[in-house]
Amino acid sequence: MAFNLIDAVKSQFSNDLNQRIGNELGEDPTSVRNALPGAISAVSAGLTEQGSTEAGAQRLLTQLNADGYTRADAPVLGDEASHVGGLSAEAERGRGLVSGLFGNKLSGVADTVTRLGGFRNAGSSAKLLAVVAPVVMGLLGRQVRSGGLNSGSLMRLLDGQRSFIGAALPAGLGSLIGFGARPAAAEVVREREVIPPRAPPPPTPHRRANWVWPLALGALVIAGGYWLTRARREPERRPQAAVQSAPRVQPPTARVPAAPPPPQAQPLPVEEGVGGAGPAVPEKPRITDEEGLRGAFERAGTGEEFILEGAQFRSGSAALTARGEAAVDQLGAVLKDNPNARIRLEGYTDDTGSPEVNKALSEERANTVRDALVKEGIAANRVETSGLGAEDPVATNDTATGRAKNRRVEVELLER
Repeated sequence: MAFNLIDAVKSQFSNDLNQRIGNELGEDPTSVRNALPGAISAVSAGLTEQGSTEAGAQRLLTQLNADGYTRADAPVLGDEASHVGGLSAEAERGRGLVSGLFGNKLSGVADTVTRLGGFRNAGSSAKLLAVVAPVVMGLLGRQVRSGGLNSGSLMRLLDGQRSFIGAALPAGLGSLIGFGARPAAAEVVREREVIPPRAPPPPTPHRRANWVWPLALGALVIAGGYWLTRARREPERRPQAAVQSAPRVQPPTARVPAAPPPPQAQPLPVEEGVGGAGPAVPEKPRITDEEGLRGAFERAGTGEEFILEGAQFRSGSAALTARGEAAVDQLGAVLKDNPNARIRLEGYTDDTGSPEVNKALSEERANTVRDALVKEGIAANRVETSGLGAEDPVATNDTATGRAKNRRVEVELLER
């Protein structure tokens, strides 16, 4: 039986889970059930369009692996319906996914979902989309793991979902997202015109030609007489000795030494481009542990910057990972030991998604780190923040490794 992504996602939302979602959104569970098909098909359509090219499918596969959706123990929301706080965590995780997927079309998609469900609250549809997105990613991750899919086979899997998604999409939503079913190859091939072979012309009857033999005999007689007459007239030809002509002697010419080739210009070193957008900015020091942080604060002068290596976030989200929380704890301990120090946190993203979304996300991430430091007892006026989005990349955005380096938090020392 062929895999149907729409049905697989729907099966994850039980009545109990719909009730919990309704309670969290402040909406009637019936409204949630009415809105779910539109939300599921919208997210599925967006991911299918993203994976419709080899490069897009590769980015999607990288994200599935990086965010843990392809792990054997990766849960899907429906598997943890009783997990306390699971909905909030998944919604936070999916908010960035949805923003990156729809960009400036998100408000239009959310309006359609709101109408389908008859939601009372304006933000309910966006939250529902954020809950649905990780579920769709989780089920795609299972398909990648179980089938051992690469980017090409993932692209073909998504292309095979177009008929299911097209049937589930509400009217007008497909054109808003830019989703369209591709014609099957058999529909594009035109039948060749069959031209029947021409019948050969009927054979013409042969006539017996009794006059042919006398005519041929006369021609032979004439030819023989001509040959005898010519042989008598031509004198016998004597063989002539072959005359060899003396070879032509070329006068010696003075050999002019060839001019040496002009020196070739040595090519200038070219820095690696960043996503085709220009040279990469020289990378700042990356600090990986508390000892490195203490050394950076002792050696650095005012205005110097370094990258807080461990400050990692969930993909498309401002939520810190466990490693990210540990890195912030270490930064807080060093700030406590340097009570006069003031810093600025600068958040950065890769170039995936729209610039507006990336800038907002980078600012949220910098604020998340600041808020965590404040909770540890660091005065808020000691920490400034800014979000710069995909500006000033330190590596290429054409590879997964480069994009991971560009998703970072930098620390600038304002005062010691």
